[in-house]
Amino acid sequence: MFISILTQVLGFLGGGALKSIMRHLDKKAELANDVKRLETEVVKKAIDAELELRKVNAEIVKVEQGWWLTALIRPMFALPFIFYVWFAAIDVIFDMGWNLRPLPASVMEWGGWIVGAYFLSRPLEKAWRGYMHRRK
Repeated sequence: MFISILTQVLGFLGGGALKSIMRHLDKKAELANDVKRLETEVVKKAIDAELELRKVNAEIVKVEQGWWLTALIRPMFALPFIFYVWFAAIDVIFDMGWNLRPLPASVMEWGGWIVGAYFLSRPLEKAWRGYMHRRK
């Protein structure tokens, strides 16, 4: 009797029900794979768009720095302070009698930061560009 029950259960499972369950599981796995594939494609497209945007931004910076007016912004910003320091040094060394008034302490500190940033950042910028160029 046990054998006949087992035979009927296995016949039921081996027939259409087991095949139907297996088809359902296959379709569910296929749909999950499609969703993952679509998510991956969206992420890839977003990364490609970001890389393209970075390339365009780098080209814009390269073009702007190639133009003499935009390339002079940093030096022109520090130029008034550099002229003041230069004329003050000439006045002190050669006793020209110009009697330049001293700048306020905050302006001197600000000017020191500008000149320091210019002369320290430019060599570091060039070194970084050289390093990145060698990596390509």
